[in-house]
Amino acid sequence: MSDISIFVGKGAIDSTSIGYRKLMGFYLSCTVFYNRRISLDFLGLKWINGNMCALFTAILHKLNRENGLTFDINKANYSYIKDNLSLLFRNGFLQDIIRTPYLKSSVILSVFGKDEDSKFIDYIEKQLLGNIGMKIKEEQKQDMIDNFLEVFSNVQLHARTEEPVFACGQHFPHEGKLHFTLVDVGVGYLPPIKEFTNGEIKTAEHAIIWALNDKNTTKKDAPGGMGLKNLLKYCNETKGELSIITGDTFWNNKFKMGPISVPPFCGTSIHLIFNCNN
Repeated sequence: MSDISIFVGKGAIDSTSIGYRKLMGFYLSCTVFYNRRISLDFLGLKWINGNMCALFTAILHKLNRENGLTFDINKANYSYIKDNLSLLFRNGFLQDIIRTPYLKSSVILSVFGKDEDSKFIDYIEKQLLGNIGMKIKEEQKQDMIDNFLEVFSNVQLHARTEEPVFACGQHFPHEGKLHFTLVDVGVGYLPPIKEFTNGEIKTAEHAIIWALNDKNTTKKDAPGGMGLKNLLKYCNETKGELSIITGDTFWNNKFKMGPISVPPFCGTSIHLIFNCNN
């Protein structure tokens, strides 16, 4: 049985809602197939933010688990990739297909089992906080590690999944920004928060807002939920950005007109853009 060739997307796939929509378009194109090999067609794609490889890899993982799909790269794409997308594969993305040396500016694409707290802490400390573009005071590092660890630990609470967590990032020197993304493929924010609030929270948008409120946590008889809130506070104080995508909602701390509706993807993506010039 021959491969099915599916376009990844046109133009650029960045950390915005538009970039997210393009990956969701690819995901939905694949969901109609079962137990087939998909040939990834990169023609027409000019750029993918390195951090978005976390979401891309999560999508491929989900399609493999649920639809029995496997993936390869369209062989006709190799010269195009070499000329236009060579940097894409230098953060660990699709390393089983195209092996390339890592870039020092990359926060290497990594996958973590839900109980791999120590591995995740080491990754945050060395890959993210140790990245050449990360500007953070030494006395803030432990707090930042603790915040990320709580976010990671909360995946077990809100995601209700045995599937792994995906992470990747990229420093863009010309922008003075470092983009970082964490993705899980669980149930998202709404189901556990709706259940915890006895149906008071009814939408993904309100679930995100509820989760970011200082007084709210689904943990019983224990404080919690401060990791994400502290990351938001840090971004606000340093002119960075935090985006949360869960259910059908894309929320960003810079949006003036409120969250954006997007095609739903089971799970949650957290995008952080650190200001390297701070």
